[in-house]
Amino acid sequence: EQVTRTVVQIMQAEEEEAYEDPWVDGLRHMLSQPAFASGSRLAAIVEFFEERNLLKSLLPQVLTGEGVRVVIGRENKQDVMRDCSVIITRYGIPGEVGGAIGVMGPTRMQYSRAIPTVCFLSSVMSEMLGELYGS
Repeated sequence: EQVTRTVVQIMQAEEEEAYEDPWVDGLRHMLSQPAFASGSRLAAIVEFFEERNLLKSLLPQVLTGEGVRVVIGRENKQDVMRDCSVIITRYGIPGEVGGAIGVMGPTRMQYSRAIPTVCFLSSVMSEMLGELYGS
């Protein structure tokens, strides 16, 4: 509960700022996986992230759908993402404020661990936004 209160306070302090750019963290950990050992493969994935193409391709699907979206390997529409999987879902207060949270990694990631983690973080973020906005 203390963590939730602290994060809500931080969110209140930052409320004046409008954030549209995604926050990406841990890319170096993902790229250290054997599936991304090729230098050209690595460069293509970094470029894909820098151009925000992942979000452009996935966010419309997530924002219109319900629940968690899992895209595995060749289900990705972009060739550069064929060795990757993405688990993404929405959080927030419907019709008011929210965003999307997800995990990306090699197709051999531990889905049984990643999916519940994304769901949990989504519910925590939704709860914090509810406290922040009084819903």
